[in-house]
Amino acid sequence: MDLLPSIRTEYQRYRRLVELAVAQIDDRDMRQRPHDDGNSISITIHHLTGNLRSRFTDFLTTDGEKEWRRRDAEFEEHDLDREELFAAWHDAWRLVDTALAAVDDAGPDAFARTITIRNQPLTVLDALLRSVAHVAYHTGQIVQLARAFAGSSWAEPVDPARRFGRLPGEPDARARAGLTRGQPTSGLRVRSFGKREKSRSAVQISRTPCWAQIAATRASCTCGPVMRPLCTTARRASQCPLPSASSTNVGAPSQRSTCASALATLDGGA
Repeated sequence: MDLLPSIRTEYQRYRRLVELAVAQIDDRDMRQRPHDDGNSISITIHHLTGNLRSRFTDFLTTDGEKEWRRRDAEFEEHDLDREELFAAWHDAWRLVDTALAAVDDAGPDAFARTITIRNQPLTVLDALLRSVAHVAYHTGQIVQLARAFAGSSWAEPVDPARRFGRLPGEPDARARAGLTRGQPTSGLRVRSFGKREKSRSAVQISRTPCWAQIAATRASCTCGPVMRPLCTTARRASQCPLPSASSTNVGAPSQRSTCASALATLDGGA
């Protein structure tokens, strides 16, 4: 079984969650600490960037903790503005992409190769799994803080590629939702750092058709493990998870009849 596509997908998912979450807050909130001993979003991103740069520079051939890294400094206040911070962030992810490509090129035995981190021997697979867990841990912190700062304006940063539980090799979210190129895949449109514009019509298009409709079309629920509980809950509540101004039916007006039919068809399924 080739685990590399799954590992790559998880990295991409967490990276996208961070970027979508931070796009919803301003620069002041990025630097705000939750408490005296807590780390701001800006500091956490700075730390993640430093970690990824160190771990994935010459990933297969050198120790993952580079001599030039200054880990403690990553948790100190810095002078980088948003643009500079994310320029370094994108550079770090390019190193990750390069390293994963090198693992792929090394062939099926690459995961069993031994590398070191702080002189501790680890297989390539163990090192990657540890790194994914580390990224996921800090992604959760960033999303939680961003949500608190955004307040009522918060838009859930669901990665469109994972919205329907997509697995490697499956059609992307556009194809599964019947969307064409050029149609938006997110209700959050980022125009510049710190600025956002939320369009209800764009949200409706991006979530069309909803999970229940897709499941009804295929006569079975196609939600992945992450989304299935939400889909099941929505169906039990006889509600489509599409947003709307209506508090009684959260489906888009043009889809309510379809959603109602789909919900009836799928009652008790999953």
